[in-house]
Amino acid sequence: MKRQYFKNLSFSLLLFAYAFLPSCTNDEAEIEKIIYEGRTITFDVSQSFNESPDEQTRGFSEKSDTVYQELINDLQIATVVEQDKATNSRVLTETVAEGTKVLAFIIEKSSNRIYKIEELEVSNDHRLTCEVPNVNVEIVFYSYNSTIVPTTILSEGDYISSETAINTEYVKSTYNAHTPNGPDLIFAKTGTITPNDYDLGTITFKHLFSRYKVRFHYDQGVKSFQVNASSISASGAEISINTGEYLDKGGSSTSAVYAESNTTAESLDSEYRIFIPRDNISDLPIIMAIEYVNGQSFLEVPVNHRSTTLTRFFDPGCSYTIHIYLKTIGKIINGWSKNYYQWDATALYSAGSKPKPGDASYYNPSSGSAVNSCKDCPSQEDVSRMMASGVYWDDKGPAWKDYMGYIHTTGVWVMKKSKWQAEANGISVVPVQTAGDMQRTSDDYIFIPASGYMSYPWPITNTQTGYYWTSTSEISIYFDKDQMWYDGVNKENGFSIWTFKE
Repeated sequence: MKRQYFKNLSFSLLLFAYAFLPSCTNDEAEIEKIIYEGRTITFDVSQSFNESPDEQTRGFSEKSDTVYQELINDLQIATVVEQDKATNSRVLTETVAEGTKVLAFIIEKSSNRIYKIEELEVSNDHRLTCEVPNVNVEIVFYSYNSTIVPTTILSEGDYISSETAINTEYVKSTYNAHTPNGPDLIFAKTGTITPNDYDLGTITFKHLFSRYKVRFHYDQGVKSFQVNASSISASGAEISINTGEYLDKGGSSTSAVYAESNTTAESLDSEYRIFIPRDNISDLPIIMAIEYVNGQSFLEVPVNHRSTTLTRFFDPGCSYTIHIYLKTIGKIINGWSKNYYQWDATALYSAGSKPKPGDASYYNPSSGSAVNSCKDCPSQEDVSRMMASGVYWDDKGPAWKDYMGYIHTTGVWVMKKSKWQAEANGISVVPVQTAGDMQRTSDDYIFIPASGYMSYPWPITNTQTGYYWTSTSEISIYFDKDQMWYDGVNKENGFSIWTFKE
């Protein structure tokens, strides 16, 4: 079976036959002359997605289908695709809503011709009623699972073969994340109905396309999010009227999911989105890109710094949950941000506004230890021990965003406080070495961004230097790719703040 996805949320379904029609024969003429005495039959109706027989409901764990990507400012995204089971929070077999429109093809078995095409509506007790002739027939049902009736160019008397197909065409080429969910094509087919059958019990509609939702997990808590799923769906499908199987017509489209809650929780679910699984994922993989989290926009961040790539093959007619895990990975030094402070000021040093005495952003004039913004920074003695334990420059460290919103990866690796040498012997300057895989992958090291400094009226962020305050009055450190040292400086400088917490 091939597959496909819905491009946007608005599209129509055309039913038509590809089969060639032979010239009318005497047998066909006799069929047309038959006058059937009709009767009414009734069905209970339900709908279901294919559930996974073997996939376990699980929280996040290391799996072969887990996809990782490091983001900016010490964040990491991990994505896991899970096929839903009936034991999950949403049972996969459901009723079909009252008022749902259904197109019924009543096919006379002896001739494989359409006896009648009837528009039906699901009643308030979730039933369908259909008129059929007193001969052996079968009925094929199609529905958008909505109050819209599928349209067709098939006619009564048309011959139904394995080539008879339904074609989907979309009338929009762009997707709006806030548009309601698109049509959901469902299909059912009866067995042979004899003249003695009146109540045929329940027929279950199968979803021809699939659906997905995103469950967003964040170790800092999540209250709202939006995620784009680029190329998750095909643009259309050609569907067999006999079997409900379809052929991917090519192309791809993007879908977006979002969710918002009044409270913060460890995870948050979006609503489901319908999509047509694509045949060829390897040539055009699916990109799951974060747009917003808790009101914070990620749109200015390059896509490769806020997304994961999926190459998983999705099956038709299935329901999926895509788990996205956003977490802090602890590679960038604690307390760091894109902002700058004068020494031990209570408020940050903003661009274009030079602090004056009395301002909250003005430095602490005390000669003692810091009590405000710099109180958790390393002391002068801490800095000596840190430098004595080794400093390593890296052009390709963890991604961080500067004061102006640009992304960089430059900075130095130093050992965590628990790994420092016991004695520093008054070291105030050390050469900077080149970082390798040991520094990048070991849990013994922490990264300090080369985030420059604030020089009125604008910050100097050349990404090749770092300036950080200590908790010791008038003492700061400086580093570039050649060396690191500490020295006495003017408290009016706008430097970064940091701390060692393990």
